[in-house]
Formats: sequence, C-alpha cells, structure tokens
Amino acid sequence: MGRLRAVSDRVVESTEYDEETQGAFVEMMGPELLDVAFDELGDLALVRGELSDSLRLHVSALQRLDEEDLW
Repeated sequence: MGRLRAVSDRVVESTEYDEETQGAFVEMMGPELLDVAFDELGDLALVRGELSDSLRLHVSALQRLDEEDLW
C-alpha cells in the first residue's frame, strides 16, 4: 500500500508504508492525500480518498512481459 500526495493537478510525492508504520501516515492524512493500492503485478487496483471522485490520476509504467510471452 502506498500514498500519493497531489497538489493542483500533479502528484508531488509518493510514500510507501507497511502495516507497522501506517498509523503515522494516517495521522498526517488530509484532503489532498489519496490512498492507492497496487495489485501483485503493479497495476493500479484501487484509489480511495476525498479527491478520488474528482481527481483523474494517470499512472504510467513500463510494459511488463509475462514469462509465457518470452517463449
């Protein structure tokens, strides 16, 4: 799980955390912060937060190759 901070229309910070350190990040959470979760392949699976309905989040990643595509 990770957290992205958006200012205006740009994501300016990305912070990763685990369950042990999640408490500190929850205390810092404000309306400009979005919670994001990625599935095991790195695709964006979930966006939560007050801005998630009105903010369009663009995520770009390198194309991944599945092992079966290599043969």
